[in-house]
Amino acid sequence: MLNKPDKTLNVALRCVRSGDMAAGLRIVDELLTNDPFFLDARGHRAWWHYSTGRYDDAIEDLKIILQVRPQDESTTVILGFCYMRQGRQKETVEQFLKALSLNPGNIEALGALTVMARKEGKSPIMQPDEDWATGRNQPVINPHITRMETSRKTGFPASCRAEIGRFLYSLTRMIRPKFALEIGSFIGYSGICIAQALEDNDQGELHSVDLFPGGILTAPGRADYIETGLVVAQENVRSAGLMHRITFHKGNSATLAPELVKQFGSPEFTFIDGDHTLQSCWADFASIQNLLAPGAVVAFHDTHPLNSSWEGPYNLLTRLKREQWKDACEIINLGTPEGCGLGILQKVGDAVPLGPPMRAARFGEWFIRRIINRMP
Repeated sequence: MLNKPDKTLNVALRCVRSGDMAAGLRIVDELLTNDPFFLDARGHRAWWHYSTGRYDDAIEDLKIILQVRPQDESTTVILGFCYMRQGRQKETVEQFLKALSLNPGNIEALGALTVMARKEGKSPIMQPDEDWATGRNQPVINPHITRMETSRKTGFPASCRAEIGRFLYSLTRMIRPKFALEIGSFIGYSGICIAQALEDNDQGELHSVDLFPGGILTAPGRADYIETGLVVAQENVRSAGLMHRITFHKGNSATLAPELVKQFGSPEFTFIDGDHTLQSCWADFASIQNLLAPGAVVAFHDTHPLNSSWEGPYNLLTRLKREQWKDACEIINLGTPEGCGLGILQKVGDAVPLGPPMRAARFGEWFIRRIINRMP
């Protein structure tokens, strides 16, 4: 197939979109061995390397592209983000300034440079919002959020609904966290809503944890698949111009969440929307329950089991209200337009860690899931 490079590249793209990154990379490696200046293939490989944290490999590919296309604005921006992830401040600034010279309105470069300037204590490129404290500011939702909400490929209802995303945006604006944590990223929609609020707050970073499997169904009972996984989430964040606000982590929350807390401190806001089984919901919360400071807020999606068909989030909130956390938190379980529910917890005092769900409850869940899965 190497004599038809465009078709071969499409095969590689399908491999990556189905979750087989290794196979896609092997195909692209062969293409570039045959033609080192097949720039479309090199660009895709650079993005895959960036998405998986292989920044040196990404930089090598991006530099080759820029040798041929020195005015390529998008490639310049991605190179800047590679340097930013490596902590190479001088090179980062050079690339973002170059991108702005090519397009003064590049929101990715402007946003990243603004964040860097604030961290250095210098005057930001964009002035802070003086109207925020008086309530006069009416922030414009990111255009890419609107596109995701109206696109047929977004994956609703597998992704949280637009009303939930807008609520998460407003909640983050009010809490104003410096460190926000998300467990369950899917294609990045909820994370982008939270990150846009952080951007409008002029502070904070979101760390989003997910296993990022490939080939997720768009909705229960449908046979069509969407392009999903880490690469798609990264592409959505890039389109939203928020790469400087979100870092994705591929792996299990039980391992990654404590490591992130150790590095960044206790999260002021956490959104849990991962696996909704009893055991997994408890494990997601257990990964942070000892690490939350008083005042921290945790939101849970799909807390109304009759409509969401999942017991896990509701069971967890019920146990927290009745068992060890009953005097240590305030909980409200809100109804939502689609009926799946959204739970909000705020820690108000010290608590004894909540143990795993009882075996009888897990057996009951298994039995109910069997019945649901057999329903037409």
